[in-house]
Amino acid sequence: MGQTNPSKVDRNRRVRDALELRKAGVPYQAIAERLGWKSSASAYKAVKKALEDQINEPAEELRQMEIERLNHLLMLIWAKIQQGDMRSIEQAMRVMERISTLRGMDQAQKLTDAQAGGVLIVDGQDEDEYIASLEQQ
Repeated sequence: MGQTNPSKVDRNRRVRDALELRKAGVPYQAIAERLGWKSSASAYKAVKKALEDQINEPAEELRQMEIERLNHLLMLIWAKIQQGDMRSIEQAMRVMERISTLRGMDQAQKLTDAQAGGVLIVDGQDEDEYIASLEQQ
């Protein structure tokens, strides 16, 4: 087993830390200053790399960032939820609905509802079968 390169470990830690700071809403320039990069562009590249490493789909970066933020919000109110705090439970439901929407989990239901709305499927080879099928609806 090979040795771990300390500079690579430090770089990976900084990239991970950059993502966490960005999830918290810290601007790229402040991330760069805090983690020792020369510019906000370097911080942006680090956050982008961390997201790509997580999801491997660059087009999904913003959606993934939003999901991470929402998961963090949910974590922050979880203790109150477990104590039965109704306001926190309601807040959690809204957060979970948003996560579900971002992940596209509600899309299948919307498609089913849209496909069923206003569409009537009628069987029949002739007029009598057609009318009988309509009457069954």
